[in-house]
Amino acid sequence: MNSKPDVPAETLTSLQTERLMLRPIDVDHVDALHRIIYADPDVAQFYSGEVQSLEETRDIVKHSAWLNRHSGTQGWGSWAIFRKEDAGLIGRINLGRPDRTYYTVLEEERDSPFVPLDTEIGYAVGKAYWGQGYATEAARALIDYAFHTLQIPRLVIPADEANLPSQKLLKRLGFRMQRNVHPEYEGIAGVLQNPAFPGISPPSGQGRSSLHDQSSLSSEREETVEPTFETNQYYIRGLELEDCEPIDRIVRNTPDTVRTSGHMHSYEMVSGDLLFVHDGPTGSRIREGFSGRDEGLGTFVIESKSDRRPVGVIHLGPAARNYWIAIENDPHGECARFEVDFACIIDPKVDTLPNILEACEPLLTYALHDLRLARLVTHVDQDDAASIRRFRDLGFRIEKNMHPVFGGYVAILDA
Repeated sequence: MNSKPDVPAETLTSLQTERLMLRPIDVDHVDALHRIIYADPDVAQFYSGEVQSLEETRDIVKHSAWLNRHSGTQGWGSWAIFRKEDAGLIGRINLGRPDRTYYTVLEEERDSPFVPLDTEIGYAVGKAYWGQGYATEAARALIDYAFHTLQIPRLVIPADEANLPSQKLLKRLGFRMQRNVHPEYEGIAGVLQNPAFPGISPPSGQGRSSLHDQSSLSSEREETVEPTFETNQYYIRGLELEDCEPIDRIVRNTPDTVRTSGHMHSYEMVSGDLLFVHDGPTGSRIREGFSGRDEGLGTFVIESKSDRRPVGVIHLGPAARNYWIAIENDPHGECARFEVDFACIIDPKVDTLPNILEACEPLLTYALHDLRLARLVTHVDQDDAASIRRFRDLGFRIEKNMHPVFGGYVAILDA
């Protein structure tokens, strides 16, 4: 099911080098990518982990292409690598959306709730093109794009300890190798700091207290189990495809919400994941329905217990620097935090402060206690006095947004 987009999809930009063209990946590239990457065990073992079937490759590429079409101003995505001399497709390269890489914990930051903004580059070139400098050339182009155009503070790339050629390439590109002490993915990682950002050491680990004394989830929950919260009036559960239309209808029927928060203008199942574009006043953002995997972020439905209908939605995440937020005198400076945004939209018929508090508090506890997030950071429109009041009632502090374009305010809730 798709809603009819009333905001045009934003395509990813193409890049080029002396010998190469980097064009946004599209479904037309499935057969070539399958042949040179996903069906070749020598290439696939270090990129996708194992050989993929053609149908699995199609799902992977379809997912990448969807993200490319909706990347908006964020600028991350996946490119197919073409040689200029013969227009042949020789590989792929991707720039992960700027967030915490959940399978990387650098040893020097293991005790800190604050981590710099980590963005990953991944690449794979067909075996017939190894040893000719193509991967290095494509990676340099993407690094330049990430650092100069997107102003990303640093890149972090988990590396397979058995893949010595990849490690040599990272070192050639200027990455320094560090220990990755993630309990499940322990190994090494390459780190490259943007020269424009001198790098600020995150503060050493501080106590991360919960918003409340008790969490509604066990800290030993299974990460593949969707968390469901129950209050006196509501179930708070993961967003499903059939929820999208009623939730979007609620948003569109609330003019102030549309003006300040936007709405879902496109949503669909892509390779088994519920993805949608949230068209907010600060630009489109790609969001996901709750995946129940790893990071535990996503979009949750507020469901009335009395008639089991959706009455609102809560966005938790994505875990990324808010590009439209600049906080004055931020002690963490250009070191972007392990922070996520938080937004609650509720049907005007039940839009009261007690109902907002009842729906939001379980997810605030979940975010700060169970997920151990450092803080929640959300942009608030200049004229949105109602949201400012509600964020304050939820315990957020309000600061001026110093971003030169977007302005307004920032609501911040520290752990």
